[in-house]
Amino acid sequence: NGERMVLDPFQRVLLADLFAGAPETLVMLPKKNGKSTTLGALAIFHLLTTPDADCIIVAASREQAEIILRQARGFVRRSPALSARLTLKQREIVYKKLDGRVQVRASDVDTVDGWLGTLALIDELHRHKSPDLYGVLRDGLGGRDGQLVTISTAGADQNSVLWRMRQAAITAGAERDGAYMRAGSESFVLHEWSLPPDADLDDIELVKTANPLAAMTVERVGERHIRGGSGSPAIRACRSTGDTLARTASGSAQRQVHDQRGSPVADQRERH
Repeated sequence: NGERMVLDPFQRVLLADLFAGAPETLVMLPKKNGKSTTLGALAIFHLLTTPDADCIIVAASREQAEIILRQARGFVRRSPALSARLTLKQREIVYKKLDGRVQVRASDVDTVDGWLGTLALIDELHRHKSPDLYGVLRDGLGGRDGQLVTISTAGADQNSVLWRMRQAAITAGAERDGAYMRAGSESFVLHEWSLPPDADLDDIELVKTANPLAAMTVERVGERHIRGGSGSPAIRACRSTGDTLARTASGSAQRQVHDQRGSPVADQRERH
């Protein structure tokens, strides 16, 4: 609505490691919990505070990535102060004063190869078929001390790039507090909101704890449960995320190979 954005407590939690300097942050949480809005706001903040900012938004498809850009453009359009400072283009937001930009890139590796930017935002990593795009972006972080933030729902494929990275983070060390889990290292951090596999998904108040957005009230979670049953996004993501939790101390998670910055992506790229 053009007013100053006030972060929910969980948004402060998931952004804390980024602002502390962590090169890579991975966030997993159910749908309808403000993923695109959070990344859109982060892109605008980065653009306004970083000289020569080069922020790119990628997803499994350009259409998916443009959802985040639309959220960022919405912040600008609704704010006279932002509109006076930032220029909106078709797939780009420009801040001429600091010579910075935020732009959407296509999802193929060739369009990001050679990128040496300041911030990369990845949406819905579970839809990516291979780790190559993530790996290329990660390789581009070193030149300007760039950072990479990925926010995704859990997805159903537990052999996906997302799940292998999740397992590697948990193997590096994990702490759980209710529905919230933090795992990884200083350089590669996972934040996840989920429920254990034996949780009662008919307990709406319990399911709400894995849906941390304040606007996702118990009543809204209950309504989605009534409409979609355990197949609704708010319920299904809790189950699919928690389903692997008890199995991550062994198996493929133990075989992940970390490179010098602690990311599990290097070994995955070698497999492809």
